[in-house]
Amino acid sequence: MKTSTRTETRIETQTETRQNRLEHRLGGGVLYDQPLSELCSFGVGGPLQYLYKPATTHQLREALLVSAELAIPIRFVGIGSRMLAGDWGFKGLGIRLVGKLAQVEVDPQDDRYLLVGAGCPIETLLPFALERGIDASCLAGLTGSLGGALLAGDPGYDAELRTMIDSAEVIDREGEVRWVVRARSQTMARLGGFAALTRVRLGPCDPHLDRELARARAKACMEFRQAFRPEGPFLGPIFRNPEGQLASHMVDRAGLRGARIGQAQFSLVQSNYLVNLGGATARDALELMDLATYRVKRKLGASLQLEVQLMGAF
Repeated sequence: MKTSTRTETRIETQTETRQNRLEHRLGGGVLYDQPLSELCSFGVGGPLQYLYKPATTHQLREALLVSAELAIPIRFVGIGSRMLAGDWGFKGLGIRLVGKLAQVEVDPQDDRYLLVGAGCPIETLLPFALERGIDASCLAGLTGSLGGALLAGDPGYDAELRTMIDSAEVIDREGEVRWVVRARSQTMARLGGFAALTRVRLGPCDPHLDRELARARAKACMEFRQAFRPEGPFLGPIFRNPEGQLASHMVDRAGLRGARIGQAQFSLVQSNYLVNLGGATARDALELMDLATYRVKRKLGASLQLEVQLMGAF
């Protein structure tokens, strides 16, 4: 059915009004139609309707509140190795943490602790933490941010990471900013009941930490992870590891190592990753993931659960 000119005009007016209110509340820091292909490691994705980069907890809180008021969908856009953006983009607000929310510093109230923004890259956090006496070597070689690592909950580092957490700053669904102590870190890490994780307090620092030993351990962890990570544009890990099994082995047993649709391919290095051979689409990647889910279920009787997040229209 053809849309009337009057209806089109009303939709355009509503969109302009929403944009104006968003701009007014967020201080003019909203970017429009940013290509998602430049915001994720797989290099695919259509336009992101709105992009906002809060540098403080107050700015992030305001973005969450105004988006709720205007019924604008929100997605956090991190460093992007676990996010597959749709070819048709995302109609909503993408949030990328910057400034204090992506940095690490010594807690000015107690120098035995570190304050780490949820958007802080692991590669920035790791050397700083080791130098201050916090053994974060279990994170070495991970791509992405501290917040992303907490949300992923990978058993390869999750339990050890939690022991470093003293508390975390969160924004709840009513817009209240508060600190959650480590006793509730399991809930905090999954963001159960919270709208956003902003900062994490790590520590206390250990003045007797054997830094050389910790650095050696970090080097070994990094080399191990890099050995199984494909080069070039990649996405993954794709699937969660079922208890007692590796998703990559299940994909292999289903006969899909190196399988390809369009320009997307299961990596020959580690088949729980997809690689973009050049010009892949999100649809290519999604069809490969669906194929793996179907084959593993049919051949092995097991169900694979996605680790990557899907964003937007495919």
